[in-house]
Amino acid sequence: MSSKLSKYLLMKKNLKLILNTMIPGDNYMPCFTKAVKVEKIIKRLNNDKFLDNLKKREINLSKKKNWDNCVKILGSDIIEIYFTSNSAIKSLKLKKRDDLKNVKKENMIKLLKEVKYKKKIFRN
Repeated sequence: MSSKLSKYLLMKKNLKLILNTMIPGDNYMPCFTKAVKVEKIIKRLNNDKFLDNLKKREINLSKKKNWDNCVKILGSDIIEIYFTSNSAIKSLKLKKRDDLKNVKKENMIKLLKEVKYKKKIFRN
């Protein structure tokens, strides 16, 4: 394996680790690398010093200095790219639909309890 390819793969692995730590997935929303390809971030940060550092060594995210540097450089870019991706938009719509169903059910239950209570008052 050529050194250029191995450096690229190391950079890609480090970037995936950083991005998935910054935006993890949950029940509805996918993690960052499932929603967006890492190559988009690499193209956006083309010829940046940050990418050169990722190529040289594996990054340690437990150190605050490394983490703050990643957030400062990638912060606004990844949020913009993530929330404009198709899979994130679809999952937000699904989450909204499910939340609205739950709210309607909760409101109906509250109304039924109030009506039941008022009936008792009028009967006495």
